[in-house]
Amino acid sequence: MHKEIPQVAMKILIADDDQTTRRILLAILEKKGFEVLCCADGSEALRALQAADAPKLAILDWMMPGLDGVDICRTLRASAGDSQPYLILLTCKGYQEDVVSGLASGADDYIVKPFSADELLARIKVGQRVLGLQSALAARVEELTESNQHLAEAQAMAQLGQQQLLQAEKMAALGFLLAGIAHEINNPNGLILLNFPVLMEAYRDAEPILEKHYRDQGDFSFGGLPFSKMREEIPEMYEELLGCSRRIKRIVDDLKNFARRDDAGLDETLDLNDLVQTSLRLVGTMLRESTHNFNIRYGDSLPKFKGNGQRIEQVVVNLLLNACQALEDTSQGISVQTSFDEQSGMLELLVRDEGIGIRPEHVSHLTSPFFTTKREQGGTGLGLSLSERIVTGHGGSLSFTSDYGNGTTVRLALPALQER
Repeated sequence: MHKEIPQVAMKILIADDDQTTRRILLAILEKKGFEVLCCADGSEALRALQAADAPKLAILDWMMPGLDGVDICRTLRASAGDSQPYLILLTCKGYQEDVVSGLASGADDYIVKPFSADELLARIKVGQRVLGLQSALAARVEELTESNQHLAEAQAMAQLGQQQLLQAEKMAALGFLLAGIAHEINNPNGLILLNFPVLMEAYRDAEPILEKHYRDQGDFSFGGLPFSKMREEIPEMYEELLGCSRRIKRIVDDLKNFARRDDAGLDETLDLNDLVQTSLRLVGTMLRESTHNFNIRYGDSLPKFKGNGQRIEQVVVNLLLNACQALEDTSQGISVQTSFDEQSGMLELLVRDEGIGIRPEHVSHLTSPFFTTKREQGGTGLGLSLSERIVTGHGGSLSFTSDYGNGTTVRLALPALQER
């Protein structure tokens, strides 16, 4: 007696144009609990094996009208499907070259007529074992693929964390550096601010004497230039120099605030217009060098918002620098606008540039870590990613619209404080 095969709900296809052979196969297989699908020709069998619910094992007669068993094997093996059936050829040809030809066509096994039930069931059991191993292998491959994906994601997150740590260290180092630079600049500048008014007061005390000498003796040299000219220019020079000194102090203060190591929360009450003005002072030189067509429009009486001023300034500076870098020549413009949308309760900052724009396939990736279109210029792909994280941490959003070849608009939205 042959070894018993466990009854399974496996579907097996039989394809043979001989009705007697089909009946014999059907009787043997149904007795063992298999679900059997019978086909009388090769074309019908091929359609069944290409269906979504195709049997996983098929017994194909070699010689059939139209498509024979070998044709079916070749057709199925030529397809790119991941789940291939186990194919057994049923043949009267027992010569070695015939067996080799049948296996070369894609058959997994063969049975020579006349066959015994024991041999048939034994070969089917081999097919079941192979299919089971294939299924286990596919499951393992899927598991490994998923594990590799998780590993790749973990590596990407680790790399992002490392880059962010380096960025934080750079900002901390910049803060210490600027603190020292600010001290070196502010000390002499403080003396200038302190002594300028004293010098101007001394000139005003001496001015009546100089004027009397001018009236009595005529024009004379004063500081290498005619007094008649200097008497008009000295007050203007004083105001210009004093203004420049105050501007130096303001820029240094802005840089210190921008780069300081800020561990504060999001509890500052902030004015969007003030933050934009500070950011514009920080990138003023870059703007002047990048465009001759810069426009700024501030919204009137904007409500305040809660947050971290230094971090929002960092975002605005980044958006302005990106706009500058997008321009191809100084005739292209940049416009900045602040406003408040009462319906949504959101403060808005729009930064528009007339630069090259962004390719449609890149827009959705702009805030992805490490994505950059400026790799050759040293871009890290972290600027907009960090900016989005800062903005979303404030309950806001950062969005982009671009017409490739015609510029880009960035919309920064932040929730305004509700009036009580």
